[in-house]
Amino acid sequence: MDKIELYHAATESISNPLCGVGRKNLDFGPGFYLTDVYDQAVMWANRRSFERQLPAILNVY
Repeated sequence: MDKIELYHAATESISNPLCGVGRKNLDFGPGFYLTDVYDQAVMWANRRSFERQLPAILNVY
């Protein structure tokens, strides 16, 4: 069976994601957003980093 890497862009390391937590005004409501597109995750990590003036972290699962 092939493994799929999933990415979560953040400004902190997240080892145990919580699925029902988050902002309600996001595209799909509260939740833990992931992508399998590396470049997209890097873009979001850099955007969040710039907005919050914190280091970009790319969590990989």
